[in-house]
Amino acid sequence: MANDHTIKPFSAGDIEKYHQGLLTTGERNALEKAALDDPFPGRCPGGLCGAGY
Repeated sequence: MANDHTIKPFSAGDIEKYHQGLLTTGERNALEKAALDDPFPGRCPGGLCGAGY
């Protein structure tokens, strides 16, 4: 049985759009779900540590 629950890879531009409020509710939700499986946001709240934000 194929797994239809694939997670889209997000770019830095997608994260910027997220912080600017430019994503739809569905896009925000998908990005947040993907972030749950990514160890970096957990170590760096907001994903922008050291980026001058």
